[in-house]
Amino acid sequence: MKSISGEKYFDPGLGAGSQILGYSNNIITNVIKDQIEKGSIYLHNNLNIHSLTKKLSDRKGEVKPAIERLSRRALDSGIPMASHDDETSEQRAFFNKIGCKIAEFPETEEAINEAGRLQNNIILGAPNIIRGGSHMGASGLSATDNIRKGLGNILCSDYYYPSLINAPAVLAKKEIMDFPCAWDMVSKNAAHAANLFDRGEIVEGKRADLVLLDSIGPRYSMLVATLVAGNVAYQSRYV
Repeated sequence: MKSISGEKYFDPGLGAGSQILGYSNNIITNVIKDQIEKGSIYLHNNLNIHSLTKKLSDRKGEVKPAIERLSRRALDSGIPMASHDDETSEQRAFFNKIGCKIAEFPETEEAINEAGRLQNNIILGAPNIIRGGSHMGASGLSATDNIRKGLGNILCSDYYYPSLINAPAVLAKKEIMDFPCAWDMVSKNAAHAANLFDRGEIVEGKRADLVLLDSIGPRYSMLVATLVAGNVAYQSRYV
């Protein structure tokens, strides 16, 4: 940031927010990396955040009843629900019981196995497939290994959007499944999990939501055009 008098500052005023921003900002990433090599990172002591955290902690007993109330409203409105980062079979079983049938990024084998046992939709990260494993290292689950075991039927971009059009090709090349089935993980399966049954596949009578890809190598494709309901929504200069 820059002050009104022109001085430049690196200001992690959002606490660890600087690391989050650094996920995609090379300038911030490099500043943090340099500071780590010096042996420490300094974060702003945000008293407002401390106060808010204390208030939230004091109300933790209200969380489960609030989730149950919200889930009933969602079910009554026909809105599908997903849980995030389930760590235990008990967590997944609880969410399944209240009508939450989508497990996004189960964090442990216990949780993902429970989701499979309950025949829930399981969302995994496409970048995990592209890079060959979790960004969490050995402690994270492998999307490819779990899809091979039948535990995973939907892919999401997980902030790295190009991965969504490339991960199906990686799965096909590794012979985990054929390309049409792999593509279903980013189209048909995702649409149906969201109760959008009028799209997600090329079938007569359904919405013509289409993407045109151009292969630029053995593993990667480039998006060159997008059609939404039959109308061109995006067109690159290569078309």
